[in-house]
Amino acid sequence: MACSTNGSNSTVQDRIFHAEAAPACKELVWLACNEELEVRSLLFAKGNVENDTCPCCGKYSETTMHALMQCEEAKCIWFGSPLGLRVELLHDITTVSEWIGECASFMDKKVLGMVCVIMWAVWEKRNVWVEQRKKLDFPEVMAKAHSMFFSDEWILPSYPHVKANFSASVKDSVGTAMGVVFRDFAGVPQACGTRFLSLFSSVFNIVYLIRN
Repeated sequence: MACSTNGSNSTVQDRIFHAEAAPACKELVWLACNEELEVRSLLFAKGNVENDTCPCCGKYSETTMHALMQCEEAKCIWFGSPLGLRVELLHDITTVSEWIGECASFMDKKVLGMVCVIMWAVWEKRNVWVEQRKKLDFPEVMAKAHSMFFSDEWILPSYPHVKANFSASVKDSVGTAMGVVFRDFAGVPQACGTRFLSLFSSVFNIVYLIRN
């Protein structure tokens, strides 16, 4: 079942994949629209798990809509996010496909990107609990979401200043990667660097000097 509200599948898909978010986030949203996420209800139907109960709240069947939107754990994230979404007010929306179709019909690529990264972060929070029995708190979930939000807009610094832009990514069981790039008032890169903090090895650091 694919997204079809307020437009064709291809139109909704195009808007999702042009949203300002990391590819992994947009891919997850598209999978959710097509009911292809491995939620408990799907796994139970395939005979892979003993029941379809949500592993986070333990109260309801874990459908895609429940896992990403309706579970109390998810509701708290949506309401506390910059979107301030109160999921309980979405009375006429019964599937993720319907809601994303609505979002794609009126949101610009930045706001839709925010929807994608928050949805990805909600799913990540769920998976960390299922796989590690670790409950991520709200700041941790928002930090993960922020690290996956990409924007095409970049404002030049004023003369003669240099602007530094940072980005980071956290991968469970792997480590944390960080990067920085310095650009001058003309947008020309002056230097950049990366840093990787592995869970299994020592820290290493590489800095590339582009210009003196």
